[in-house]
Amino acid sequence: MMETPKFQKTREFMFVTTVRDVSGSPRYHIHESYEMLYLISGKLNFFIEDRVYAVSPGNMILIPKGAIHKSYNSAAKYRRVVWNFTDTVIDKTMQPMLAELFAHQVYAPTDTLFMQNMLKFFMLESQRSRGGDLLADTASKHYLNILLLHLIRNRETYRVTDTNITNPTIERLIREVNRQYHLPITLKDVAHRLQLTPNYLSKLFHENTGMRFKEYLTDVRMKHARSLLEYTEKSISEIADACGFNDSNYFSTAFKSAAGVSPKQYRKNLFAKIEKR
Repeated sequence: MMETPKFQKTREFMFVTTVRDVSGSPRYHIHESYEMLYLISGKLNFFIEDRVYAVSPGNMILIPKGAIHKSYNSAAKYRRVVWNFTDTVIDKTMQPMLAELFAHQVYAPTDTLFMQNMLKFFMLESQRSRGGDLLADTASKHYLNILLLHLIRNRETYRVTDTNITNPTIERLIREVNRQYHLPITLKDVAHRLQLTPNYLSKLFHENTGMRFKEYLTDVRMKHARSLLEYTEKSISEIADACGFNDSNYFSTAFKSAAGVSPKQYRKNLFAKIEKR
């Protein structure tokens, strides 16, 4: 059964620390919040949009809003901490600087004492929050701003440039999908243009991204469909056609599987949120 990309609900702020084994690898997903992942131990391969990155302990992955991403092919066990947040919890002076910071995906903070202390602070406030401390979330948001300030000031020093492990053939395939998602593109057609067999290209794609070709194609189409629902007045059938779905009923079913609601209801919910502002 084909895995459908999940549009995760946006939360203003969330901090999670997890020890996870390889069997617990999450499905690829999209959300409208920033995400930062700091790897404490183990190893990860991380797929973001059209690139694959090898992540080592001490590395921090930065994932922009709306980016398709997934971790996969991890070591047997790894430990990481994750922050998800929206612009609303960030100091207004820093908000314009986030785009430049998140334009690069992998950083390696060399001030280990600073990072160790920050993690202790976040974990302590997380425990306090679970215990009912009403000030814990406020404290965590302040620590998040301090962490981001530190990364912004040191981004040139901390930037890592040798972690992209994307296979050149797969990178070319992904770029083609992102250019031609609105067309009736198939793995067979792409394989022919790349002078490879469909079976070999399918295997190569899965090994390099942790997903199937058709899953990724559907993911890209869904991402653009959501954008059209949000920012245009196109009908559902027009959006389905513009995103490469030749059947609006199939599009509606696939979209509901990803977003939890039909395209019509998704747009209705957006309008309701705008009216409340």
